[in-house]
Amino acid sequence: GSRWRTVVRLAEPLCQEIEGEEADRHRRGGKEDYAPMPDEETLLRLCFRRRPVDGEQFERVRAFVETARRDGIAILAGGSPAPGFAKGYFFEPTIVIDPPLGSEIWRKEVFGPVVCVRSFRDEGEALALANDSRFGLAAAVMSADDARAERVAAALRAGIVWINCSQPTFTEAPWGGYKRS
Repeated sequence: GSRWRTVVRLAEPLCQEIEGEEADRHRRGGKEDYAPMPDEETLLRLCFRRRPVDGEQFERVRAFVETARRDGIAILAGGSPAPGFAKGYFFEPTIVIDPPLGSEIWRKEVFGPVVCVRSFRDEGEALALANDSRFGLAAAVMSADDARAERVAAALRAGIVWINCSQPTFTEAPWGGYKRS
């Protein structure tokens, strides 16, 4: 078997931490109770947790990204086979920005180094976006506000929810998915 640790969806208020000047305006607006959006290098590291395991999976990942690109969805970074590998199935860590809610890349599990980043206006919209999935294996909440983190974690429909960390698992403790996970 394989152990997938790919971040699939990442939501951040207004997703502006990636976009520089707008991020500064967002921070000055007093919305610092959310954990800051990771920089592009950190995002790439987060979503390059696992490479496709075989040629079939590699082509599946490539097809997801190519379909998104063809549909006009913004690819912030990556989106191609990783250069420098003569053998194996390495795909660049890929960041997809604000895919439409009905798009294939948003609705399905890519199982590759691809993360979708989507903006939201408030906590209610963030929860609606996070819970609007057929899947629910795991989720993570990042916030400087402990009460908010607990409240949001309790409202997520996932088999396990981490707060201010992502994906530690303990083999001694059983856990499983929710919905179709």
